[in-house]
Amino acid sequence: MLLGKANVEDASIPVDADLDRLSIDPTSLFTHWVVVRAIALSLGREARSLAS
Repeated sequence: MLLGKANVEDASIPVDADLDRLSIDPTSLFTHWVVVRAIALSLGREARSLAS
């Protein structure tokens, strides 16, 4: 915790720049995860219906 606080205080501009850049990435990663999960679930349902 102390290292994180020291980093934010000592280099606030780079940290802010990183947060601005990262604010886009989690949403696109989340969207990607949702799409992949939906595809995996539909494929799993298809495989189960074919097996039965």
